[in-house]
Amino acid sequence: PPEQAALVPADLDLVCITCPFPGNLVGALRLGAWLGAHRPGVARALGGGFPSTELRELAEPRVFDHVDYVVLDDGELPLRQLCARLEGHDAPLHNTFTRDAGRVVFAGGAGGVARVAAFTPRAPERRRACGGRGRERRPGWRRRGPGGRGRPP
Repeated sequence: PPEQAALVPADLDLVCITCPFPGNLVGALRLGAWLGAHRPGVARALGGGFPSTELRELAEPRVFDHVDYVVLDDGELPLRQLCARLEGHDAPLHNTFTRDAGRVVFAGGAGGVARVAAFTPRAPERRRACGGRGRERRPGWRRRGPGGRGRPP
């Protein structure tokens, strides 16, 4: 509709779309497709938590029918490099996926492909229901009825 086109200025160079969660991906890609149809000269970059964690090994070139760049991790340096490139400078991309000749290409910057170290959370401490260290057994705590919480006297 023309009302939607009126909301987006025509003189944009770059639109950045954040996708923090998996449920936002379809909306982000649809927005990118709309921008491509109604503002064809605008570069579209997708970033955020979901691409940074789940799209680290992006291999599907059809994503780039909807966006021009997929930025990983902290977007400050990648966006600075992307803006410099859009201004005509020969700036290398950093932690950014693009499509070149139908293939997905990753520009990892000086450090190569960005990887996240594996993280294994520790299991929380488990307390026994009876005889364990619970609030009702701490000195200075008293029980306030069945199942109630104690408070210091």
